[in-house]
Amino acid sequence: QTLYASTANTGRGELVGIPAIESSYLVQSASGPKRFDDKDVTALNVLTEYLTTMEGPFWKQIRGPGLSYGYTLRPAVEEGLILFGLSR
Repeated sequence: QTLYASTANTGRGELVGIPAIESSYLVQSASGPKRFDDKDVTALNVLTEYLTTMEGPFWKQIRGPGLSYGYTLRPAVEEGLILFGLSR
C-alpha cells in the first residue's frame, strides 16, 4: 500500500510506502472556519455528516474496497482547520 503525502505549501507530494503488517495512520489538514458563527460552519457540518455516514460515500469508496479500515472528516473550528484521517 502507498499513501500520498503532500509537502507543505509546495503543491508537490510524495509516495510513502506503509508495511501492511503494521498499523498506520494519516492525518491531513486544510484551512477551515475559525469561528462558530461563521456562515460556512453549518454547511460544513452537514457535508461531513453526509460523507462519513454509515454506508455513505466514504464508506463505499474508502472502506468498502478495503483501502482503509477507518476514516474521519471533521471541522476543528477552534483551530481553524478541517481534518481528514485514515487508519489501517
